[in-house]
Amino acid sequence: MTGGSWSGGLVGLNDDESMINTCYATGNITGFNQIGGLVGYNSDDCQLNFCFASVDVTGSTHIGGLVGGTYSSTLSESYAVGNVEGTMDIGGLVGNNSFSTLSDSYATGSVNGELVVGGLVGRNDRGVIINSYAIGSVFSEEYCGGLVGWNYIGAQINNSIWNVETSGQTIGVVEHEGSTITNLLGLTSLDMQMMNTYTDIGWDFVGEEINGTDDIWEIDNTLNTGYPYISDMEWSFDIGGQGLPDVVMISEVSVRPNPFNQETRICFKLSEPVEKINVIVYNIRGQKVWEKQIYYAGSGEHAVIWSGQDQVGHKQASGVYLFQINNGHEPKACKMILLK
Repeated sequence: MTGGSWSGGLVGLNDDESMINTCYATGNITGFNQIGGLVGYNSDDCQLNFCFASVDVTGSTHIGGLVGGTYSSTLSESYAVGNVEGTMDIGGLVGNNSFSTLSDSYATGSVNGELVVGGLVGRNDRGVIINSYAIGSVFSEEYCGGLVGWNYIGAQINNSIWNVETSGQTIGVVEHEGSTITNLLGLTSLDMQMMNTYTDIGWDFVGEEINGTDDIWEIDNTLNTGYPYISDMEWSFDIGGQGLPDVVMISEVSVRPNPFNQETRICFKLSEPVEKINVIVYNIRGQKVWEKQIYYAGSGEHAVIWSGQDQVGHKQASGVYLFQINNGHEPKACKMILLK
């Protein structure tokens, strides 16, 4: 789908006390402002629950894997796995969370922009984020956080987590004076695949009653790459070939040689076959330099050669570059050095 502003995989504008429940979208969306994988703009006392998007989203401002922007609304028990790119206010789940409440949700895709970029939310503008996590790689020139790019005055973040390994970010949020943050944790993949990590900060899981009996979350090492998922949405992992990403572990990631001069081999291993996997190279400013798509990759070892050029063959300057291997679920990223 290609649009201008207020474009989404399901709805462009969800407005005036409307509700969206148990819906999903797949595909690719390109637009300008307020662009989301499921909803472009969620405004004025609207609700969005039990929804997900496997959509790659590209735009300018207020760009999100599930929702481009929210205002005075609620979003709960939902997720996004697509990759998101834009200029400003870019988030793996929501681009701009304004005066809204986001709870019990997560994002796994890569997020790239120039200003105010977060693994879950780009800009949290006097909004509230509760019991949510992000694991995707995050790149931005300024105001970049593993969970939130910018937490504006009056905003709140409670009991939420980002992955310091897969995100490439040691800072979870750029905090503005006057915002409130409680239990914002930067953890490893192993820590984030253990239930007690979440129950210790109050998340309500199936099989425990200390944090409530709504049983919002569940964890199973055979689903969602071992990360928590919404218990009432196990159906979302088996839609029947509707373009969802395979649950494939990416391991043994390396660059050989590193540093390099003429070319280098980006090596990795897949636990299972996958329909498509992307290998992307970014410069230190977070700008995409080169991309290689591999279709129908089998399990086992793979290698992609990068010759230090951009997509049209221009030689790149010496310096640090970052590559990302992404199957749409849990990307892996690593640094490499080009020397001339």
